[in-house]
Amino acid sequence: MRRDIQDYYTEIALTVTLRVLGILILVAAFILWSRPVLLLRLSRAIVRAKENREVLAQVLAEVEQFLKQAGATTQRDGQHGLQITSAAGRLKSYIPLPVTIVERNGWELKRIALSR
Repeated sequence: MRRDIQDYYTEIALTVTLRVLGILILVAAFILWSRPVLLLRLSRAIVRAKENREVLAQVLAEVEQFLKQAGATTQRDGQHGLQITSAAGRLKSYIPLPVTIVERNGWELKRIALSR
């Protein structure tokens, strides 16, 4: 008897879930059918975000390579930044030195918040 009640409620929950999912799919299809511009904007935004991630990764790699050639050791710090963990010469007193990549009319390198 108890097993029958559990099966009954499980069947009701599954039916309700599938109906709600079906309604959501129909609403989304209607919106995209009536306003195809929304789908176009969404796809453009996805492509632009992917391109920005690729450009950022390339810029970070170039900055790391430049700093390595200058005798500094770097470490990734979040999605848009590096941290210089060791350096030779006059920069040695500022270690650790955070470096952040910021987008403004292309990609620029900005220094922020010197540790001293």
